[in-house]
Amino acid sequence: MGLLLGLVFIALGSGGVKSSAGSMVGSLYERDDLRELRDAGFSIFYISINIGGFLGPLLTGILQDRMGFHYGFGAAAVGMAFGLLWYSRGRKNLPHTPAPNPLRPEKVQTAIAVGVLLVLVLGSVIASGALNLENFSRWLLGVVIITVIAYFARLLGSSQVEAANKRYIMAYIPLFLTICMFWAVWFQVYTVATVYFDETVDRTFFGFTVPVSWKDSIQAMWVVLFSGVMAAVWTKMGKRQPKTPLKFALAMLVTGVSYLCFIPYISSETPMPIIVFMLVLLAITIGELMLSPISLSFSTKIAPSMFKTQMVALNFLALSIGFTLGGVLFKDYYNAQSPLDFYWMLAIIGAVTCGILLVLAPVLNRMLKGID
Repeated sequence: MGLLLGLVFIALGSGGVKSSAGSMVGSLYERDDLRELRDAGFSIFYISINIGGFLGPLLTGILQDRMGFHYGFGAAAVGMAFGLLWYSRGRKNLPHTPAPNPLRPEKVQTAIAVGVLLVLVLGSVIASGALNLENFSRWLLGVVIITVIAYFARLLGSSQVEAANKRYIMAYIPLFLTICMFWAVWFQVYTVATVYFDETVDRTFFGFTVPVSWKDSIQAMWVVLFSGVMAAVWTKMGKRQPKTPLKFALAMLVTGVSYLCFIPYISSETPMPIIVFMLVLLAITIGELMLSPISLSFSTKIAPSMFKTQMVALNFLALSIGFTLGGVLFKDYYNAQSPLDFYWMLAIIGAVTCGILLVLAPVLNRMLKGID
């Protein structure tokens, strides 16, 4: 029970931090002369997320292994406390742009009642046995999709959202679906790529055998190294940089097609050199950097004044849908004895999504004129 409560609080805390931090980064680029730097700014912000993802498991893992779980959790608490102190010291330098609360006081009790009702329904479903480990991912996918549909309906139907913002949100819907598909394809870095790294890659690097667990650190390393490069590219291009739909389309194509690089070594007696594997991860990372920080940036561009943080949270729900869908794809379609079809499926998903987005791009660019 304690573990469950801890995970719930971690989810609530990380959800609040991620959406609020993204909204604050967006507020730094509200001025017209800074808007073209927004994507570059979010690329830099993305470095901080991945530095934490790279160092966090290493530090807490070492402490947990040598001193126990309490010291691992304690180190995380110390790091977060330091972050809060640093933020408190520097928050006076952030732009002060207060936004009215979209939830009227008389609606607060209704929102609390709905929340309690949902918890009771969830408890009943679990107690009845209808929800179990076998079907959990599908239940989660369904719940998140319903939540997203309800939230889009709330935004598009709200009298507090201006007509221009509603047009931007309508244009965001196909981009949102693209983000979902991207993360479903990208998620296979944690599934098929991990299996491939373990079974098909020569993990010897200058006489040292790289542990399978280090694969995710390689990915994080590329993100940290190349986020700054992508930020420099967007800054250098300025107003000439591609529009958001084109960036997303290229991200889908690059990431999906990258998995085809695994095919030549599947039936070969020669394992894939670890350097080649690292380059494939780099290609996937380039796709990630063309979409993930850009999607965060875009969500702050189109956000209505009363829903800035919520729009960033909606963007993270796309990641949730994508990861859950990616897990379903792996479970239902991956065959360890014949993985070739799965790699082609990922490439086709990437290419088809890219093609659809390129067809829609002219319409989306017109709908987003003046904001993107």
